[in-house]
Amino acid sequence: MQTSPDLQQAVLGERNFSLENQQVFAHFSGDWNPIHIDPLYARRCLTGQAVVHGIHTLMWALECWAAHRRKVCVLTRLKVQFIRPAFLGECLVCRLIKESGPEVRVEVIGLLGQAVVIEFSVDSGATVRPCIFAATVVPAPKFPVALAVQDLANRVGTWEIEAQEGLAESLFPASVASWGDALPVMLAQTSRLVGMECPGLHSLFSELELVACDADVSSVPNRFDYQVMGVDRRFGLVTAKVSGAGFAGTVLAFLRPPPARQADMASVKNDVAGNAFFGQRALVVGGSRGLGELTAKLLAGGGADVCLTYYEGGVEAGAVVDEITRHGGKASAKALDVRAPFDAGWRSPQGWQPTHLYYFATPFIFSGQRSGFSAELLASLSAYYVTGFAQLVGPLAASGLVAAFYPSTVALDEMPTDMAEYCAAKAAGEALCRLLVRRHRGLRIDCPRLPRMATDQTASLLPAGNQDPRAVMRDLLMTFASSIPEPGASARMRS
Repeated sequence: MQTSPDLQQAVLGERNFSLENQQVFAHFSGDWNPIHIDPLYARRCLTGQAVVHGIHTLMWALECWAAHRRKVCVLTRLKVQFIRPAFLGECLVCRLIKESGPEVRVEVIGLLGQAVVIEFSVDSGATVRPCIFAATVVPAPKFPVALAVQDLANRVGTWEIEAQEGLAESLFPASVASWGDALPVMLAQTSRLVGMECPGLHSLFSELELVACDADVSSVPNRFDYQVMGVDRRFGLVTAKVSGAGFAGTVLAFLRPPPARQADMASVKNDVAGNAFFGQRALVVGGSRGLGELTAKLLAGGGADVCLTYYEGGVEAGAVVDEITRHGGKASAKALDVRAPFDAGWRSPQGWQPTHLYYFATPFIFSGQRSGFSAELLASLSAYYVTGFAQLVGPLAASGLVAAFYPSTVALDEMPTDMAEYCAAKAAGEALCRLLVRRHRGLRIDCPRLPRMATDQTASLLPAGNQDPRAVMRDLLMTFASSIPEPGASARMRS
């Protein structure tokens, strides 16, 4: 099977995966990990947003190739590397990189570069194995096991393979027509393994290798077996042997860090004097989680009247408000999308206008090994860090705003090459702050370059020297409060 030169590097397909697609695949695979099907949960994970099942992305790519080839064959060997997560709604492109004889290389790329690299071998002369699994009804969704690194060593497991009749063919018709049901069913079991069983809840699929076993159809077991062969505790990397459905191989997966949690209100109140921020009507944009949540608690603990905003996390924002008020603080919450035109008549639920603005609105900040520059990513970041901030400050300054806290980043000092768009957007944000101070007399804007701190945004598989956000933010907020000039004094800016 030799590909002509004009088909090399050919685009085989394009797709945006939706939440509905994820739920259907979860039924097929039994992988109900919330990082794939619960966008609010996923916001606090390492990925920052809901991601496509890695195996779903792989199976879509194989489906693209099978539909393009339209030949019956047997996949005899498969090697997959999941380079980075693919996000819901992201435009993914499946591309044929190389096809020489039985050897094929395909990749899936998206906005941030390569997502999946797939190498496989096929045999057009081999007999396609039919599905021999009894038709069953897939059990109702369940929550994945939450394992710690000490639970992983030598872990073993087995289960009966559940192949709902006709579902594989419905989801992946070209693949089933090309090489039967056994491969899609086996791939689905590896997704269940990583996402639900081992490592389970806090997992990230890294690599997969499978080879077809030399066996008669009648001897192919209808069960899936796995055994953990090694755990690298430095990175939480798990290596497991797997077998089932006529295939055997190896799975590599990471135990990712659990979602970061900020300090509770009871302990935060001890960090600041009860009158440290008294008199402030503080609008904390993006205050439902992360540094915004911590800032809202610190301000309320110091006597400020806080209104925190949220975009999607209404339940989370409500929980922060409840926690603050239970400990004697003043707080409320309101929905706000900083990317939408700002209503100059906006009021908090109490009907007041803020005297202080703390701006923590942000999308997920992705960094990774990639090349090139994405204008689309820059535009997305700028909508939060530049346009959104400008749209807020203008009308609020006209209604009594005296100071704004705009957190910038130490990345502008370090200039990491894999965060070019982020650095460009934050640099533009700093420039905007200087212009706004000149435009609005009496307004002060501070934009300190924050160090790397332990938050959802800075979670990493690798050991990282993240600072304690509680101590850092307390000192910055105290400095900011003490440096605000009296009304009528000349405005200035510290960066």
